[in-house]
Amino acid sequence: MSKHTVRGGDVAGLLKLFAQLREKAKGRTGKVFPLIVIQEAGLDGFWIDRVLQNEGIESHVVDPASIATSRRGGGRRPTGSTASFNSRSARLQRGEPRVCSMVRVPTPEDEDQRRLCRERKVLTIERVQHVNRIKGLLFSQGVSGYEPLRRDRRGRLDALQTGDGRPLPQHLKAQIVAN
Repeated sequence: MSKHTVRGGDVAGLLKLFAQLREKAKGRTGKVFPLIVIQEAGLDGFWIDRVLQNEGIESHVVDPASIATSRRGGGRRPTGSTASFNSRSARLQRGEPRVCSMVRVPTPEDEDQRRLCRERKVLTIERVQHVNRIKGLLFSQGVSGYEPLRRDRRGRLDALQTGDGRPLPQHLKAQIVAN
């Protein structure tokens, strides 16, 4: 078993490494073996799968949730070593069921469409966080009932008073407007 490192995004370096490994195997056995790449689906997207497929390399993308994990120590990473992953890969190639689940690689267009939904979800979460932060800042001064999403929010902010009857502090008001 050997490990090799390629800088992220260095496709030429990866393909060069694959060619070297293929030549090394051919030199030792006299046979040319097909390359099969199995990778975990993640935040990198699916571009590397497309690159490998275009180069004639068999590529599979595994659902990370389907890989066995150690329940000890709260670990979320797959159990075992590279050897155990290679064992799973071999079992997968033989067609054994329930080794791990493969992900259907979306087209670039489908992937781009999913980005829209994910971005909207992120923005919605951020908006809720900002609204809650503003309400929390105001509540710490005894103010409730202010709705930061209303159109007349700036005018209402100027009219607000603290729970003890003072106008809102200048820096608090500036902090709310900046949120």
